[in-house]
Amino acid sequence: MHQQDEAESGRGQDAPDSEQGEVQAREAAVEQGREVAAQGREVAAQGREAAAPGGEAAVQGREAAAQGREAAAAQARDQSRVGALRAAVLAFARARLAPLSPEDAAAITALGDEHQLRELVDTLTEAATVSDARAVLDAAIAGAGR
Repeated sequence: MHQQDEAESGRGQDAPDSEQGEVQAREAAVEQGREVAAQGREVAAQGREAAAPGGEAAVQGREAAAQGREAAAAQARDQSRVGALRAAVLAFARARLAPLSPEDAAAITALGDEHQLRELVDTLTEAATVSDARAVLDAAIAGAGR
């Protein structure tokens, strides 16, 4: 029984030390939490600054958006021009080569180079004969297949 008393008394002495260790660990955790919270507040303030209407990031974002809109508008204009040229080529080819075969119409529809379409409009309007128009169209279609 004497050994049991010593063991119990030893546990009693360790208890204040372990409680003190737990208290110190909690205090250290609280201090660490305060530091992390302070860092979080600093990062949040930087984020608010960057997102502010006059902030540099906001200005850059608006500039990038404006550039994107301009690029999209330019691309839409280019596509519209190509589509209009394609329609003109189809109209002239139908007029010169009546009737226009579905294969020829599909080949013209597949053309996408603006410069080539412009040249084709010019040469089809200038073609003096049906065979001249046919040769011009065949050459353009063959050139697009390369």
